[in-house]
Amino acid sequence: MGDSEDENVWSYYTLELIPEQDSSIVPKDLKVDEVTWQTYIRSALQKYHGLFGLAITVEVVKTMDNRAMVRLQNEDIQLYI
Repeated sequence: MGDSEDENVWSYYTLELIPEQDSSIVPKDLKVDEVTWQTYIRSALQKYHGLFGLAITVEVVKTMDNRAMVRLQNEDIQLYI
């Protein structure tokens, strides 16, 4: 017995990490793991939204080289994008 409200709780987004153009340290075949994605995302959310940003639930569903698919609750979307 699923409630229609419960079915639309999550949204999925694909993020891409793009290094600066003049960065000679970053390899061309950049691969970022799940822990690093979580660190980058949480750091950005804290920077822009303080403690409220840290309270946002973001789950890294899949990593693909320099991209990641993340899942977050619909109620937090406005803080995220």
